[in-house]
Amino acid sequence: LSWDFMMTEFSDTVLDRMESQVTKYLKKWLNVTKSADPSIFYRGTFGLNITSIKDAFLAGRTNTEITLCHFAPVLIQSLELLLKEGEKVTLDVQDQILPND
Repeated sequence: LSWDFMMTEFSDTVLDRMESQVTKYLKKWLNVTKSADPSIFYRGTFGLNITSIKDAFLAGRTNTEITLCHFAPVLIQSLELLLKEGEKVTLDVQDQILPND
């Protein structure tokens, strides 16, 4: 899920539904009553310290933003240099700028 959370935008409604399903299955698998407080799964102290869906999504999106802010200027400079030289450019799967040979 980490990759999906980094690359895809999800609405709060979708995240709420996902977290509800995860909590439902955790209760079922761990044989916890349906009426139990779901925070027992996500609490660090006196809980299981499982990362919630919303926290995982926020962490993934934050990592994406930091990465984009850090590498965007380098990519733009590389593109500008290649284009000034008249090169046709493509981006490979790893986002490295390569001249077309």
